[in-house]
Amino acid sequence: MSLTSLLLNRDVKDKFASEFFYLKFSFRKSPLAPPLTNHYSLIGTAFDYLLRFYVKRLNPHAVEKQWVAESAFKLFISPMDEIVYSKAEQILKEAKSNYAKYLKTGKLTEELLKSSLKLAQLDPFHRRFLDQAPSWALQLGIIDPLDVKDLKQLIALVEPAVFKTKRRCLLNPTFGKASKMVGGADVDLILDDMMLEVKTTQFPEFKREHFDQLMGYYTLSRLVRIPAGVSSDSGDKLPLI
Repeated sequence: MSLTSLLLNRDVKDKFASEFFYLKFSFRKSPLAPPLTNHYSLIGTAFDYLLRFYVKRLNPHAVEKQWVAESAFKLFISPMDEIVYSKAEQILKEAKSNYAKYLKTGKLTEELLKSSLKLAQLDPFHRRFLDQAPSWALQLGIIDPLDVKDLKQLIALVEPAVFKTKRRCLLNPTFGKASKMVGGADVDLILDDMMLEVKTTQFPEFKREHFDQLMGYYTLSRLVRIPAGVSSDSGDKLPLI
């Protein structure tokens, strides 16, 4: 179970409905960056990686944790599966190199965009064993040029001022023991006192489930006294929010 699956429980949904007032927002009807392919899940995950890279460049003090793709490689991809293992190893090596270059130069290269997509291809292995993985596992590293263009469109929309922090910047943090209580939960970003969950969708609307997910993260954040990703001996005892 995870926070998102817990929020599907009828009792939990009813409790959230009674405790948290949901305010609808109006958006422009057409997406700012119309998708060029139907690889929606892949693009969403790749953009999560790319945005975190971007935010780290803006905020060198940002605290980051191990990539999900790297965790998947270490825990679920066996050296016995030579083809997949070799591809995954190369993907991580290239991604770290391209990321380091970006942090140094600030140039969003096509290589970095491709690495974001390849890391997104690795993420599913974190949620399943390799022998249960579908046939696309052997397609690791193969990138559709239109997906690269999709990422370019999305990152071009990001406004630096929104993501620049004064004090605290946490990339994809968990909430320690509170996350474990619900079987896993990590929010995309915590920027000073703002908690941010990014959704890439062609349907511009703020759904009740999106709101409940944020409230779930907020609730978990109140159960811990130190920011996720910061060691307990750091002296920072401020709550997340």
